[in-house]
Amino acid sequence: VCEGGPVFRISGNSFPEEGLMILKSDAIKLSNSEPPAGSDNCLNGVVREISPSEYGMEVIVDAGEKFFLDLTASDFRLLQLKELSPVWLTFTKEAAIALPERI
Repeated sequence: VCEGGPVFRISGNSFPEEGLMILKSDAIKLSNSEPPAGSDNCLNGVVREISPSEYGMEVIVDAGEKFFLDLTASDFRLLQLKELSPVWLTFTKEAAIALPERI
């Protein structure tokens, strides 16, 4: 549970009471349409920023929390993203890692 934000499903059975959840940006799938029901973590959001990156384009999506994604140039063109575009994010529960606030 994120403070004032979404609830996430992550794998495992022991989690810190407070901490951080991390994801590799390539573990996050981005779509223009709602994914099928039953996806582990499915959030709607809005594109806030787009900037060139080493891999193509970096896209920042606000879905109650900020998500940073690196998209290839071809994926970026396919999605036809602009700032303020509505989007859907999904990622598997295995892709999320919970870390304690202090390591």
